[in-house]
Amino acid sequence: MVDVVGLNLTDEEIGRIVDALDRLGLKDDTLIVLAGDHGEELGEHGDYGHFFLLYGHNTRVPMLFHHPDIESTRIDGLVTIVDMAPTIASLAGIDTAPDWEGRLV
Repeated sequence: MVDVVGLNLTDEEIGRIVDALDRLGLKDDTLIVLAGDHGEELGEHGDYGHFFLLYGHNTRVPMLFHHPDIESTRIDGLVTIVDMAPTIASLAGIDTAPDWEGRLV
């Protein structure tokens, strides 16, 4: 089930951030990065608590990168939160250290 109210509120709050960046003249020079995490089991599958089972609400969470110079792309493969740092570094033109975990998304 999709929480439309929650999605609308999230969209509205992100819009406020983007509007503020625009007002401050920073929008074109700012990389916006958003990520989510799996939620709590609240009885959807008979489980309660902080379990990680392979249901869609646990495995399909957002990871978004936005900058005016980035083309819109959807990654259908598996990515994890450790992929954020190398991706941000690459988008900022910074070399990653060889011992960093994760990969460029």
